[in-house]
Amino acid sequence: MSDAGTSGAVGPNLDDTKMTADEIEQQIINGGGAMPPGLLQGEDAKSVAEYVAGAAAQ
Repeated sequence: MSDAGTSGAVGPNLDDTKMTADEIEQQIINGGGAMPPGLLQGEDAKSVAEYVAGAAAQ
């Protein structure tokens, strides 16, 4: 995520995601691919999802 000054080699490029904040939150909670489930829950998952969705929309 260029907004956070980071880059990674595993997983999708989050700068290009078209997922909604709700979809991202579900991915955080449920995991998928190389991402394990349950890394964050509740308001933490929601806050990160909103940040990612907002940063990707820029």
